[in-house]
Formats: sequence, C-alpha cells, structure tokens
Amino acid sequence: MRIRAIELQGVRGLPSRTWDFPRTSDADVIVVTGPCASGKTTFLDALVAAKEKVAPYGAGDSRWARLIPEGKRAAKVVLSWETDATERERLHLEEELVSTEAIIGDALAPPARYPKAITSLLGTLSDEPYGRVFYLHDTRQLPTPVSFGADESGRTHRLTSRNQKFVDVYPLLTLPELAQARARASQYLGSLFPDLEVKGVVLQSGTYEPMLASRGSGALRPFSTLSASERQATLIALHLARVEPARSVILVDTPELAFGEEGAVRLLRAMLSWGHDNQLILATASKSLASAVSASRLVELSA
Repeated sequence: MRIRAIELQGVRGLPSRTWDFPRTSDADVIVVTGPCASGKTTFLDALVAAKEKVAPYGAGDSRWARLIPEGKRAAKVVLSWETDATERERLHLEEELVSTEAIIGDALAPPARYPKAITSLLGTLSDEPYGRVFYLHDTRQLPTPVSFGADESGRTHRLTSRNQKFVDVYPLLTLPELAQARARASQYLGSLFPDLEVKGVVLQSGTYEPMLASRGSGALRPFSTLSASERQATLIALHLARVEPARSVILVDTPELAFGEEGAVRLLRAMLSWGHDNQLILATASKSLASAVSASRLVELSA
C-alpha cells in the first residue's frame, strides 16, 4: 500500500490543506521539509495517529494530544491509500484507492466504523511480510530489556515515539529461528557501513548489549562503542529486518541528526534497496534530502 493523498484540517501548527502524491516511475519517496519548529515531526505524528485511529497496532502515544490546537476539541486527517492487486484480491476490495477519515482528539465523538477490509488493510500485524507502517521517530534509542525475551511488551508501541518498541531486536540477535532475519540485518547495515556485520548479543554486568564485528579483521565491536551514525544504522537495520518490508510505508524523522547531510542521503538510497516496493516518508531540515526528490514529492512547511 501507499499514501497517495494527505488532507489535514485543524492540526496544531500545520496548514489546513491537501497534498497529492500521484504514482511515479521513480522511487516512491516523500520529503517533508522546513526549518526548525515548522511542524515536520507533527506532520508524521498526524499520519500515524490517523492510521491508528482506523486500525491500531497497539498502544497510543501521549504526544498525539498535542495535535489538537489549544481551545479546540479535535482535528481531522484524511488519507488516501493506494492498494495493489494482491491486497485487493486478499481483502476483496474493488477500488484501487481507499480513503480513511480520522477525527483525532474528540473523546465525545462516537468511534468511526470502517469496513472490515479497510481495518484489515491498516491493521496488518508486524510479522506479515507486506503492507505495514513503520515509524522511526525523532528520538530513536535502543533500550535495554528488563529481561531477555521481553520483546512482546514493546511491540504494542510499534507506532509510538517510545523507544521500548525497539526491544524486539534482541531475540533477532540470538534466536536460531531468526538467523535469516539476522543475516538480512547485516545486509542492510552493510549497505551503509560495509565493514560492519551483526554478530549477536552479550550479557555484561547484567546488561544485554548487541555485538557487531568488523568484516575485515573480525574484531568485535560492542554497540555502545559505535559512532552515532553506526548506532542509528544498526538500530534501523535490525528494526526493519525481522520480516523483510514489502509494499509498506516507512516514516523516518530527522535522519540528518545522526547521519549528517550526506549521510542522510546515503541512508535514503540504502533504504530504497531494503525490501520491495516500499514508500519512504522523511521529515527533515536537510536541503540535500529535499533536493533529492522532485517538487511534486515535497511537503514544504514554514515556521
């Protein structure tokens, strides 16, 4: 699935208007750009909150309350989703485009009722190989699990800004049945840092820590010793590798903070090769990223 149109009405700090993103023969990338405090992260939060209003993956995010302007009761987000032939056959959909209207914030409004096909489309579990939504939010960090194997508690936060959602990478680092996913994570990471590969996890002083290795020398490198960009690349690769993403929507906030201008462009190019037929939506102040897409794929915000 893909997002083909976004309409915002009354979202705090954002213009009330519609953006259309028709199908393109190029890579399906949308860049939300603008200066500091222009609402780039809010834009991604609004998309995620609207999707979760229709068919939630799990727990909600306390940040979504900030989408409502002071003194107002609600905001509206209308999304147009493009489905492919496989999704239409699986869900018995006749139309290629499916529209969802989400009212965010009004606790008194009765819950909207959507056809089962739409809730199935947007409520796909994370272990399905297609049609998912990922949110790599702005404060991405890898937490230490309370106990090994406690990943299920974090999966309810899949589309929130809570880093607890990333604890599900720990089983991927060690369980034999996830060896293929572990190899996929090494492949993803290697497209950004060719000398690094994922090895596993170690327990040191009661703390679990991912372990990487140099492909050339074989020297082990604990996660905590990596550079900021290497840590971010490892976290993103592990998070997306559990099941190969396909026909999914991946939202990434402020990649330039860890990767820098040139590194953020390299991340974009690398992620386009991960999985199959995904749509990337990036919120960024990077001029390099903004110039990497055509004007029709830009959402330009002002402070």
